[in-house]
This record gives sequence, C-alpha cells and structure tokens, in this order.
Amino acid sequence: MEWLAGLVICAALGGWLLFQIFKPSPSGPEPSRGGGEGVPAAAPMKVSRVLPWEGDGDYETKVDGESLYQDALLSIVGEKTEESQEFETRAVLAPESFNGNRLYAVLIEGKKVGYLEAPMTAVLNAMVERNDLGVVAFEVEAMITGGWKRAGSEGMFGVVLDLVDEDVEDDD
Repeated sequence: MEWLAGLVICAALGGWLLFQIFKPSPSGPEPSRGGGEGVPAAAPMKVSRVLPWEGDGDYETKVDGESLYQDALLSIVGEKTEESQEFETRAVLAPESFNGNRLYAVLIEGKKVGYLEAPMTAVLNAMVERNDLGVVAFEVEAMITGGWKRAGSEGMFGVVLDLVDEDVEDDD
C-alpha cells in the first residue's frame, strides 16, 4: 500500500510540474487543464455538430491526463485483467475553453477520460479555423490499453486515438 501512496504523490507532483512548464500563454493551446487548487477548470463549449474523423487504424495519438480518470476508464472496461487490455471503442473530442484556448476533452461513453495532446489540439484548432467550422466536436476510434493486474503489481489504463494529422500525412 505504501507504493500506492507514492504513486499518488508522484502523479500529483507530475501534474503540478506540467502546469508549471506549460502555463497558459496567449500564443497557443495549453496542455494544462486546470481544476486543481487555485487553477480554473476548463469550461465545456456549446457544440453545433459532431464530425466523424476517419483514421488509418494506427492509434498513434495519445491522450493526456488519463491517470486522473482511472475510475472512469475502469467503469468503461469493467475490470482489470491479468493481461494488458486493448479495448476498442469510440470517443468524442469535445471542445472546452481554458484561458481563451480551445482544448478537447476526450469522452468515452459520456465520461471524461483525459484531454487530446497539445500538438494535435493545435492541428485541430487550425483546421477548424481554416475551414470556418465553428464549435464542433469530433468522433474518433479509440483504444483503452493497459489495465492489467497480477500478483503484486497493477498497471494503469491509457487511451490512444486513431486520429491522423492530415497536415503531416500530406508532407510524406
């Protein structure tokens, strides 16, 4: 049980450190999502429509902050198993506003499980602005990974998305 307390403390310190490194700036999206003591939480934005996003099946886009949403992930998957899991599902990238920046919360079965990583957030925001899409959400294929439990050890869940950066694809 001491290792669990250490893990919780490390996670909390990691979150604080990330916030210190990636403080909000007027120049672009912000990976810190707030919600901690003295930090404002992101506010959901009213969505005009949900657009499907077709990936390439590689699940290369990572979700940030899923360590804070382990209970939600466990409720979706059902239980931890002896082997690491690869639970395929769909996710909605729901826009939220934080310090004037648009972020994307990752929702699976209506439960927040993390946030879209900052580089892909910048790509989506640029695409939305370039195409004058307004406030939209995106629906993508997702995979919940990890979540193993063996004698004396346990793995956390992670989430990856089948979300291809079309700008990068064009450069190949």
